[in-house]
Amino acid sequence: MSDIRNVRADGAPASAPPGAFRNDATIKDDLLEALDGGASLPLAQPCATQAELITWADEVGLPAAFVLLAASLHQGIAAADPVTSPGRDLIAAIAPGAEIAAVAHRFVVWAWEAAPERLCEIMRSPAFHVAGGEVVELHRRAAAGEAIDRGVWRAARATLGRLSEGGDEPALAAAVLAACAWDYGATPGAAVDMVTAWLMLIAARLRAADGWGEAEDMRMQRMIGEQRLIAEERVGPAPDEDDAVAFAAHSRRVIDELLTLVNTSVDPFPLRKAALNTRLGEARNALRQQGASALLSLVRACAPAESH
Repeated sequence: MSDIRNVRADGAPASAPPGAFRNDATIKDDLLEALDGGASLPLAQPCATQAELITWADEVGLPAAFVLLAASLHQGIAAADPVTSPGRDLIAAIAPGAEIAAVAHRFVVWAWEAAPERLCEIMRSPAFHVAGGEVVELHRRAAAGEAIDRGVWRAARATLGRLSEGGDEPALAAAVLAACAWDYGATPGAAVDMVTAWLMLIAARLRAADGWGEAEDMRMQRMIGEQRLIAEERVGPAPDEDDAVAFAAHSRRVIDELLTLVNTSVDPFPLRKAALNTRLGEARNALRQQGASALLSLVRACAPAESH
């Protein structure tokens, strides 16, 4: 679970702004002008921390959970138009003053019943389907503006937590919904945890399909360790750590040499791992693109704005 719990430093629950962009069209216009001038959104910057994103969300008047979710989905995704800043379409779609706190909740509903591969299809057995459906219903109620007691969230989360203890796909899907079974107003980082758990489900599926498990991980680690020793021997002794520049340059040379050794190895095992990594990256990007598209559609349905 993410370590972000409250936006306010005094520990009070995070509260959504009165309306998108604080009901001020100027904030949106200034933001779009900056983007069109070459600026990039924090939600499109892979190195932005959750704390930084929450601060930015407060500055521009957007719900923290919504911004965190958008950031997690936009990682590594370029805009469809190479001239357009990533995420601009999302910002442009939000009407100033619109109530968009519901969007992050409705994203859970989309994942359950409308995603290209619906979570409800993975959690078909009665116990899983009922537990998953309960969390989705809580998010549906939260999207409608209903205040839900944290004990209700906790009970639903505990049930899914027990179901997620296995290693099969239904258990991993249960972990996805357990990760988001929180009040987003008080725990906005749970929206990110959901995406992270979903990516783990995808990775586990591809690893299993390839027959790649813990034994293969350990073998790969041993191989890299052996190759690193060779790389360090070829590059030579490291300089004193007090010379930060020289030490960093030496470390880069070791990494470059290590990559050369691994990539030119006649052993097919590293090639198998590289191919698996490629498939993992493609699958993760596909999920993010699907999610980002769904988020934009949810915004347009919830808070339509005139085209910019």
